Amino acid sequence: MAIRTAVIGAGTMGKVHLEHLTKMDEVEVVGLVDPYEQTLKATAEKYQVSATYGEIDTMLSDQHPDYVVVASPVRYHTAQAVAAFNAGAHV
Repeated sequence: MAIRTAVIGAGTMGKVHLEHLTKMDEVEVVGLVDPYEQTLKATAEKYQVSATYGEIDTMLSDQHPDYVVVASPVRYHTAQAVAAFNAGAHV
């Protein structure tokens, strides 16, 4: 059974994580979150992530990931990590 994983942040660090996550057989990337649509679409296309979101809460309620990688700018980490924890995901 694959670990349902979501990545928050489609910039440089998100891409670093996606590069590795997409090569792991035990991981299924179920969602990608970024407020910048152009970056979000380009990154999702490159790493073949079909579910994209402009904000975290919608992704959490739609996808119910087991695990969330927070790869956004540091100032957003606390709120995003707490939201993911509250949704039942590991961070």
